Amino acid sequence: MQAVIGIDIGGTKIECALVQVVDNDFERYLRQPPQDYRQVFTIVSRKKVATERWRGYRQLVNKIADLIREACQEVTIRELDGIGIGMPGAVNDKMQMVNGNTVALIDKDLSADLRKSLASDGKLNCPIVCENDANCFVYAEAMGTLGVEFYHNHQVPIAEQVVIGLILGTGLGGGFFQRGSIYRGKYSSALEIGHRLFVKDGTMCYCGRRGCAEQYLSGSALEASFNQRLYSQITDRPDARQIFSLQENNDPVAIAVINQYRQHLAQLLADLGNIFDPHYIVLGGGLSQQDSIYTTLQQDLERELFVRDHPPLVKRNRLGDSSGVFGAALLPLL
Repeated sequence: MQAVIGIDIGGTKIECALVQVVDNDFERYLRQPPQDYRQVFTIVSRKKVATERWRGYRQLVNKIADLIREACQEVTIRELDGIGIGMPGAVNDKMQMVNGNTVALIDKDLSADLRKSLASDGKLNCPIVCENDANCFVYAEAMGTLGVEFYHNHQVPIAEQVVIGLILGTGLGGGFFQRGSIYRGKYSSALEIGHRLFVKDGTMCYCGRRGCAEQYLSGSALEASFNQRLYSQITDRPDARQIFSLQENNDPVAIAVINQYRQHLAQLLADLGNIFDPHYIVLGGGLSQQDSIYTTLQQDLERELFVRDHPPLVKRNRLGDSSGVFGAALLPLL
């Protein structure tokens, strides 16, 4: 049995989970998983705390160290087999975040600083692995419920599955799972889907380019689209969740904005399908929980594909809030 810890660092919260692995024969798992991933992986404990990123880097390190200490009730620090950390931005081959909205983490050696912070608790012999949070998301879903479900429904082992993960949240993130592992690219910056050119000479993006996909497919983009249509009458700026509620109450502007959003999403998914030819595409983030974005989405995607015989399936995530932290915990086992 192995014990690993996952850390999911978000803009507003940090989550920690202790995961026990009862069978470390991953070759067998990838080829013939059981009916339920929880027969192999058990989340023993979870805890969330506020990120408070404005307080700086050192307090982030201290918070993560405290979460790890608290999680180690079942095992000691010395007995851990690994710590995985999902970070809210692009992570390079040195496991340092090089860009992202939690600027306190940029260019910091978090794994080394965390090891120093935990030194007083006993020698930490296990690896500490840092990874982009979208990669953690797709890894969790492919290794967990969706990968197992796809194997039992379609007889395609996890070891042969090709999966795209998209996080539709405040921003737009992407990850790529390919035959049992995460595809990172040469410098670990692959699948920055949010900054793919989506509309020529379109909306200005914070990255300095115009027309990035994030400016049309994030929750922030949905809110901006709605509010721009009502700029002369608006008194309060509804957030994405409120816009979906307005749609359910037949608000014509909300209906139009969400229909446009769905069309944009289908276009992006079709592009990914044409380029990567995945078995399925899994959606995460707050917008992925809204039923109305899935209306006609599969059919719209299929119409845009070059090869339509075997279209990728569009799946809603199964692990919810557990995705990031579970995927992070599995990183040291890769």
